[in-house]
Amino acid sequence: MQSGSVELLTRSREVSSLAKVLSRETRIGVDTESNSRHGYPERICLVQVATNDSVYLIDTVAVNDIGPLLEVMQDRSILKIMQGAEYDIRCLHRDWGCRPTNLFDTSVGARFIGMEKFGLSVLIEVLLGIKIPKESRIQKSDWSKRPLSPEAVDYAATDVRHLLDIHEILEERLRTLSRLSWVSEECVRLEWIRYVEPNPET
Repeated sequence: MQSGSVELLTRSREVSSLAKVLSRETRIGVDTESNSRHGYPERICLVQVATNDSVYLIDTVAVNDIGPLLEVMQDRSILKIMQGAEYDIRCLHRDWGCRPTNLFDTSVGARFIGMEKFGLSVLIEVLLGIKIPKESRIQKSDWSKRPLSPEAVDYAATDVRHLLDIHEILEERLRTLSRLSWVSEECVRLEWIRYVEPNPET
């Protein structure tokens, strides 16, 4: 999905309605944005979800109840496509006790087809032929501040907008190389990642 609508959700009832939509999907793209550079303890400030048609940005600073979305994340019938999933999985577990299931990490898939660089912007450019400028200024900004700027909204949407297309290409190449099962094994291991609270003494 190279284009499509972007919706910013700021109310619990909107998240509940979205969860019903997502429950009918077979796969979704997922990412999160946290304020780790600006707050302690850090928290997830935005959850991005992509379908074939749309991108949804869930403002977890404003939304009181994202429980229905967490149920989707733990639904094994829906494939969750993520890029560099380990950090997001730890954050989801830390903030809400969420344990996502049925994962496909695009950075893991890229490694198994032999790519030496596997950052998201590289995957978008190499696999899809789309050059995306990634502004570190926005990436490192305080995601807890509101309102979100149009640039921040666009940046967050871009992080999930192409995940489904990348997944299709990676899956096809992995099948050709007979390595899809290898990636599946690695992604099952990701499901067991848990947040471990740091020792205050250290």
